[in-house]
Amino acid sequence: MLFPAEKSNLGSANRSAMPGAAAMPKDLKKIGINLLSLGSSQITGTGRLLKQLLEYSPTIEDTEFLFFCQKHFDLEGYFRIPSGLRYRRVECPSFQSRLARVSYEQLVLPFKAQGLEVLYSPCVANPAIHPGFRTITFIHDLTPFFVRKKYGFVQQSYVRMISRILALTSNRVITSSESSRTDLVQRLKVNASKIDIVYNSCSLKDLTTTSYGNYFLFVGTLQPGKNLPSVIRAFSLFSEKYDNADHRLVIAGAPGWGAENYDALINELGIGSRVSFTGYISDSELDKLYAGCKALILMSLYEGFGIPPLEALSWNKPSIVSNTSSLPEVVGRTGIQVDPMNSEQAAKAMRDIAAAPRKYLDGRDEQLSKFAPDAQARRFFTILGEC
Repeated sequence: MLFPAEKSNLGSANRSAMPGAAAMPKDLKKIGINLLSLGSSQITGTGRLLKQLLEYSPTIEDTEFLFFCQKHFDLEGYFRIPSGLRYRRVECPSFQSRLARVSYEQLVLPFKAQGLEVLYSPCVANPAIHPGFRTITFIHDLTPFFVRKKYGFVQQSYVRMISRILALTSNRVITSSESSRTDLVQRLKVNASKIDIVYNSCSLKDLTTTSYGNYFLFVGTLQPGKNLPSVIRAFSLFSEKYDNADHRLVIAGAPGWGAENYDALINELGIGSRVSFTGYISDSELDKLYAGCKALILMSLYEGFGIPPLEALSWNKPSIVSNTSSLPEVVGRTGIQVDPMNSEQAAKAMRDIAAAPRKYLDGRDEQLSKFAPDAQARRFFTILGEC
């Protein structure tokens, strides 16, 4: 047996038919999905994109998908895998450290994956050596090459190294924007012909009315690349010089790395009563924040895509974003683009959107259609099948 620790399913809607798995046709194409990097239910951008691609997957008759997961990972609880997707779960150990997971991925997974045609990873976490099967790696962005303090020194060095290795050794590379494809070609010297783009996507909301509350929303992991201090300073300037309606700033996201003391900055600026942190929140809680905000503000130093502005658009909310990397590509004609290091410019953008948020939604429908989830799912599964 190729996969001694596996659990079989014919799809999430057919679990009662599990005994029938033995009768599966032997000539099914087998594609592996490497989920070993997902260790908890608090999944951010990488997991969210795969979740949406799976939920919008077309019916595929001739392929079986094998999900390689840590033993404790709740695959069916997090991913709503449709009944039209034939799949099996392959249990791997639960890792106590990143080093243990990486060692397993490079030394054990290549043998465990024998019998596959293709092994796909949704992030830079794939075997560099893969005898007998091809690999596809999703390299979302090159943030560690552009934001020096994104991680600590050791992790930063490793991510830069493995990104270079997988960019060259993977049979195909998927990335999430034209901006990121350009970075891969120019920075890592990847042949452009082996790079595909699958955009992040966002479902259209069935909105009958749109309300614009008195708060601006920031969404993202709290880490240096998100440039949150500039957002806080911009909000302080807006509050001091332009705000006539007592707006607030709501910061939604889990603590990340970098150990920045945001509270000290907020207290220094005297805006403690008008800034709140939610920590990590569920999708439903985040939807409520999008539905009630005036606008999103995201002044990242670098983004491979930037999902929050797209999510905000789906709720009829404009965004203030950096005029760098992929963010102009995401917002199109909507919102306002600013220099991420110019807090005064961002404060004026907050003033303008606070006065007339709907004015900055021109081109919304066209922009959302560019990132339609069903189209991105079809493209993604076509790439997997053709590799």
